[in-house]
Amino acid sequence: MRWNYLAAATVVSLACAGCAASTEASEAPPHRATVPAISQSVADQRGEVVKDEPATDLSDPLRKSGATEHRIAYRSASGIDGDSRVVTGAVFVPAGPPPPGGWPIIAYGHGTTGVSNNCGPSLYPDLLGYDLVVASLIKLGFVVALTDYEGLGPTGKHPYLEPITEGFNMIDAVRAARHVVSTASTRWVAFGVSEGGQAAWSANELASDYGKGLDFLGSASMSPTIDVSGLANLAAAGWLNQVQQALLPMTLAGVAVTHPDLNPAAFLHGPLMANPDMWLSCHGPLVDERSQRAAQLKRDDSAPATTQDQERLKSALADLAGPRSRGSGPMLVLADLSDGATVQPAWVRKGAQEACKLGDTLQLVMQNEQTSTVSGAALAGSWLLDRLAGKPAPNNCSSLPPQPEPTVPGGQPPGTVADNGSIVQPAAASQATSAPSEVSFDFAHLPDGDVPGSIGGVPVATIEAGHSAKPASIASGRLVHGAPIGDNAASYLETMLAAPVTRIGATAVFQRPSGSIALVVWQYSLAQARRGHNAPPKGAIHFVAGATSWKLSLFDATRGGEIGLLYGDYRAPGDFAAPRTFEVDRSGDTLTVRLPDGEVRTASDPRVGQWIGDAACWELYELHPGEAPAAFTKAWAS
Repeated sequence: MRWNYLAAATVVSLACAGCAASTEASEAPPHRATVPAISQSVADQRGEVVKDEPATDLSDPLRKSGATEHRIAYRSASGIDGDSRVVTGAVFVPAGPPPPGGWPIIAYGHGTTGVSNNCGPSLYPDLLGYDLVVASLIKLGFVVALTDYEGLGPTGKHPYLEPITEGFNMIDAVRAARHVVSTASTRWVAFGVSEGGQAAWSANELASDYGKGLDFLGSASMSPTIDVSGLANLAAAGWLNQVQQALLPMTLAGVAVTHPDLNPAAFLHGPLMANPDMWLSCHGPLVDERSQRAAQLKRDDSAPATTQDQERLKSALADLAGPRSRGSGPMLVLADLSDGATVQPAWVRKGAQEACKLGDTLQLVMQNEQTSTVSGAALAGSWLLDRLAGKPAPNNCSSLPPQPEPTVPGGQPPGTVADNGSIVQPAAASQATSAPSEVSFDFAHLPDGDVPGSIGGVPVATIEAGHSAKPASIASGRLVHGAPIGDNAASYLETMLAAPVTRIGATAVFQRPSGSIALVVWQYSLAQARRGHNAPPKGAIHFVAGATSWKLSLFDATRGGEIGLLYGDYRAPGDFAAPRTFEVDRSGDTLTVRLPDGEVRTASDPRVGQWIGDAACWELYELHPGEAPAAFTKAWAS
């Protein structure tokens, strides 16, 4: 449930002196986690900073933001037993003088990184991929308080998906930020994605009591894991998607911390039983290996051994579900409508419905895959800034967006319980379109408008890296996107083949001064990695062409991106606007580039064979505003 390749993304009453469980809103639903009693001594220590070290190895996005980073350890409380815990995290302070009243604070909740002691984002210069998000929040004018959550730092166990602990950790990270930053105000908001979306939601519920002394203004949650108990039924039905299957060992290990009667081995078969270190890894080469192994998983590899095991997992996840009580402030909730979403939109909408019944001020936004990350993050940022400005929060509880369409026949989403109590089986799977061995797209045959979900019966996905005035679309028989409104504007079209790619090509047209096109073969699906918030895939082929020059590279985001193999110029046609054809062929570890002027170049590297995958991708890219986007007229791969 992690991957932040895109910038701009991805936001109790105590027994004594404000420390006992609140009953103000509504009694907590049965079988859901309840707030533990917290002693006065624990309450007095919350947010106390026990370590504060300046960071000197900031990633490039964080360095460019001009912010100062403090890597901290601070005191929080366990949501299970109420005892004191030391939690790690980081605090980021914008450059320059604070605004009147001091810097507002945003508690940012990261998505699922892992469940081990080395999986805290603050332990890494790039925050395990969350540096782009944090840099964007800094630029909005926030002090950013990033918690690792309990157990993801050097000590302890991580109670994965335990919402009260997550909420406590976020609120106390705000307190810690105020200890570290003397110019920080008491005003704060929460923002998170996936696991962090659940944490932000929980922090909202807890803020009025556990967060006394702070001025809470609202929360934004993207694809929150507010109630993922449906995973048990999906596993039994054989309908977990690839990302959900790959995350299952991590999910089971983390949930077993709060529910020790859960037996992970009852769900893990075949490749999921082998190499547990790989499945639980959160950085390094094991993450890449996990993505490769995930492509080999079969449905039965994650099936529960017995119905009792299925019910045990369902009950455990229901214990950790929300909402549990009325929120302390308004909330924005965004659901991802894409077919491969790790957190199903129906689950998010159900959580929003329950929150509305509790009396929350809530805005639910259902988004398709082309806009969920880019425009969703922009909407969240704008929404949070409006809370700082004191504007009234929107509320669509009286007219929530409609229930998402079921993705299998029978009137129920897959893996849900039908009226007769049986699990809806994935009967449509045998009818699903199998991946083709080759594809050929002629965009002249498509009507103007949004890129369809399939072209000629072949499923495709579009991915937006942001900074374009308009996402990828079809216009006048070409695949285009809008003019760049920021650096590194990119749009991708991706499809999956039945076997590793051996050929990828395209015909493109350029303008002056021109942007670029790229032909890319990913190790695994870029679209799925983005939806699951996982590490970006490596690229065995990364060919970039401009109006007169080209470059062939490998691609590894963990090593700075492009790893050059060949580059050069080519003779542009006499008519600058004339179409130009590019193709890259692969044989083993050798790549052959075929250029528009007839020149042929070759290069070999053992990483080509190691990183090759079945995800073919075509990219439109502009480095800076002012460049005129290129366009594709045809694309093919086999």
